[in-house]
Amino acid sequence: MKKKNNHQFNLVIHAEYVFLLVALLFGVLFALLNPPAQSNDEDRHFYNAYAKSEGKFLPEKKGDNIGYYLPKSILRTISSYQGINFFSGAKIKKESIDNFAKIELNEKDREFYNHPNYSINPIPYLPYAIGINIGNVFNDNPMSALWSARISGLIFYIIIIFLSIRIIPIFKNVLMLLSLSPMALYQASSVTYDMMAISLSYLLVALVIYFATVDQKISIYNVIIFLIIAIFHRFAKDGYFLIPFIILIISPSKFDKSYYFWLILFSLIIFYFLPSWTWNNLLNSSGLVGGAPLQNDFLFNTGKNISFHLEHPFSLVKHLFFNILSQGSEWLYGSLGRFGYAYAIPSKLVLTLHAIALITVSLFDSNKKIELSNKIRYSTFIFGISMMLMVIGGYLIMGSPVGSYQVFGFQGRYLIPILPFVFFVLYNTQYYNERFFKFGSLAVGLYSIMILSYISVFINNYFYSAN
Repeated sequence: MKKKNNHQFNLVIHAEYVFLLVALLFGVLFALLNPPAQSNDEDRHFYNAYAKSEGKFLPEKKGDNIGYYLPKSILRTISSYQGINFFSGAKIKKESIDNFAKIELNEKDREFYNHPNYSINPIPYLPYAIGINIGNVFNDNPMSALWSARISGLIFYIIIIFLSIRIIPIFKNVLMLLSLSPMALYQASSVTYDMMAISLSYLLVALVIYFATVDQKISIYNVIIFLIIAIFHRFAKDGYFLIPFIILIISPSKFDKSYYFWLILFSLIIFYFLPSWTWNNLLNSSGLVGGAPLQNDFLFNTGKNISFHLEHPFSLVKHLFFNILSQGSEWLYGSLGRFGYAYAIPSKLVLTLHAIALITVSLFDSNKKIELSNKIRYSTFIFGISMMLMVIGGYLIMGSPVGSYQVFGFQGRYLIPILPFVFFVLYNTQYYNERFFKFGSLAVGLYSIMILSYISVFINNYFYSAN
């Protein structure tokens, strides 16, 4: 008789490596499949990135206009793909992209671009600028510059998310699934400052949960690493400055020295003012103020709008609530998958099922060796909801016309950096599934391949003609 093998099969599929493979495969596919300038504001972000690739960290002034002298080939290529009415059935012929890929860059033939977003600081564009310079070495044309920028930003995103999943001791599959959600990966494979805002937000979340659950004191080394990431996060994009403050849910007694807690608090307060004290002050001292308004069909004035809403505080709260009721479902769908210039949702049914998948994975993705306290679970959830309300309210107060009770310009993708916080309340401390612990990452990876394949087909059919 053969002896029965009593050795337990201890293979565990590591989530970070599954993420790496799926993100590389579909991230590169998205970067090459998505037509030029079809992600939100990618045209303006790409112009900023190209200027930074040439070492132009400060914009230039031409009369009352502020912007950059850029190669005409860059401006012509990108502008050719703007204003296409895909919503009414217009399509792009793939050979047009092939034709633009044959155009020489011709850096000496330049034109001034009056840039409405010239005031964005250079930091979120550095990964793209590096990619543009590398791409120009191999293929000197506008289309390859865009593709190289997208691929370079994608690599930055993958590295940061890989580290985030590796660091976080629980919810690895949840963080992977959020990072591979169609909208998150679509942003990561486009030229946009959202890429850095999303990835660094997830890294900060991973660090805080690690600090909260690890069985050791938080050292000064940990504090320094956290603060360095928080600085870059602050410069990545305005609106998310509160995210690093999530570390304050950790008790001061958890730190190696109790004053480390107060050092972090003081530093994060200082970080809030850093963009104003550095980049914005540099623009002002260089006379680079004014420029082209983003919109001139309504009166946009932050100071006047704040004064208006301060005079009607109860109406502000009421209308914020009604905006969430009337637009909230569209914002949630937009946080999971909305493509082109925020026009196209592939299928509300598919995105609803994806939301259910996120909730399901959150309930199953437990670790019997690590218990997340109710304080941490509920604090992160309340923090996340508060952040969402703050960002939406910020658009009502500062991003909408003076006197408007309608939230203007807010898109679901703005919620992506905040999404992890609201899922920790679902962390399961009662039920543990051994098979999901071992093979859950593989299951999540296979599911991600299916939904991203569906989205790839949708992008191809939505943007491109059949012949």
